[in-house]
Amino acid sequence: ERLDAQHTYAQAYRNGEGDWTVEYRAGGSDSHFEATASDPHAVVRFLTDWSYDRPAWRDAFAWAPMVF
Repeated sequence: ERLDAQHTYAQAYRNGEGDWTVEYRAGGSDSHFEATASDPHAVVRFLTDWSYDRPAWRDAFAWAPMVF
C-alpha cells in the first residue's frame, strides 16, 4: 500500500497449486487491474518494482480491468 495515496496498493496471491493472481489499484475502482502469472519470480519482481515505484512493473504482465 502506498502511504501517500488513497486506495493505492499491489498484492498477489496463489491460486491453489498453480498460478498467481497479481493486482494493483491506483485510485478508484475504475483503476483496479489484475493479471495471472505462472512464474513466482516474476511476481516478486513485480512487487519489488511496484514498491520502489520503478516503471518496469507496469509492463510486467498483461493487465486487465478487475470485474466486480
